[in-house]
Amino acid sequence: MVREEGNVDRGRLDDYIDLSSDCFWEIDADLKIRDISHQVSYLTKYKHEELIGHPIGYGIISTITDKGWERYAQIACEENKPYSFNFSVKTPDQGVVHVNATITTIFDGQETVHGYRGVFKDITIEVNNSLNAELIEKRLTDTIECIPYGIALFDENDKLVFANSKHRDVFPEMEDVIEIGAKFEDIVRTAAERGLQNIEDHDINKFVRKRMSLHKNGYGTREIQMSDDRWVEMTEHETAEDGTVISWTDLSPLKRREKALASLLGDTADNWSVPERAAKAIAIALGCRWAGVVRYYPESEEGEVVSMWDGDKPIQQFRYDIKKSPCAEVYNRRSGQFRLYDGVSGKYSDNPLVSAPENMTAYRALSIRTGKNTVMGHIFAADDKPFQRGIQQEGKDIFRLIAHWVEIEFRRQHVQRKMIDSQTRFRDFAEVASDWFWEVDKNLEFTFVSSHAVDDVQHILRGKLER
Repeated sequence: MVREEGNVDRGRLDDYIDLSSDCFWEIDADLKIRDISHQVSYLTKYKHEELIGHPIGYGIISTITDKGWERYAQIACEENKPYSFNFSVKTPDQGVVHVNATITTIFDGQETVHGYRGVFKDITIEVNNSLNAELIEKRLTDTIECIPYGIALFDENDKLVFANSKHRDVFPEMEDVIEIGAKFEDIVRTAAERGLQNIEDHDINKFVRKRMSLHKNGYGTREIQMSDDRWVEMTEHETAEDGTVISWTDLSPLKRREKALASLLGDTADNWSVPERAAKAIAIALGCRWAGVVRYYPESEEGEVVSMWDGDKPIQQFRYDIKKSPCAEVYNRRSGQFRLYDGVSGKYSDNPLVSAPENMTAYRALSIRTGKNTVMGHIFAADDKPFQRGIQQEGKDIFRLIAHWVEIEFRRQHVQRKMIDSQTRFRDFAEVASDWFWEVDKNLEFTFVSSHAVDDVQHILRGKLER
């Protein structure tokens, strides 16, 4: 193949080239082909002898332009050593192959560029394997990102190799520390110094030593109460390569739910009503400042706040205009629910529900309906800071549970009022009737006797005494 003078055995060299899967070529100083081996056939529709005299990129549909070839040849010449680069080619059968090219400069005796020699090597398998590996890694990363808890991988030297973005939700204060290459002990120490946990005797060194001992001797799974009252479950597992996988799960919503249910269904010694218990339970479950239960009066389109919780205390009952409040959206929507993550005060500043609790920023509510879909009222939660999208979804189930519980109470009150009204009507009728009406309990003791009966009995008794 090589056409310059020398004592190289041309026949032997041609045999080597024919046996190789690579394509060898030689071009002149103007980048036109002097010679090229037959292996080029998989890159172009032309036979190798038809390419002689044409530019090196002739007949090859690739990602390299003529300017690109000039640049790579110049680099090889200036560096005076072989230069390698990769490119892709669209083959005659419409496939795509990936090629590694190496080019080196041929100088004559006066250091003048006489041309260039090079080789094309098919690296399609290697590139595809690399792309597949990257794809698998991306899919794995995407999967880990979807996991609803923080996860981190440390190598055998306790250095951080990987951490998903969820850890920022669990430990936002540590975002600048949880970085690739950070040592586990440094992360623990920084967390202690920043006061993420309440440390006994405020002895940070003692805390770090104890934590590292647990880390090295099998930490397992533990629940940790943070200094901001959040609860985090931390789990450590050793990997086959002597590394460690650590996961963090924010248990705060679950803990709030347990506390809310305990408040809702716990000891009744405090004599709180169902709506009062419900308002407090909502505030606890959703971790918000305000929560309340509202009864709806469709005739006047007013709402009566029968109970409302503010931080750690109840608020006095009051009425307000539903139409001029965010609550109107609850009654206007078929779903019976509404959320406003931010900007409540600015939109409904004239309404007493919003203006009475200063700085109400976020609001969510759920209607309370009868079996006939008649609206009886609604429950709501509000806060003085914006709701975080997604986090508030965690309290959705208990929000509905409390709404159902209040609905039962409203129905009980409705039935009780009807019974009282019926009893009143019965007694009114008994008072004007000439017959005797009376009522006894299960012990046959009178619970009601009409006034006529009392008068008649007294009259009979007086007559007997007179006789």
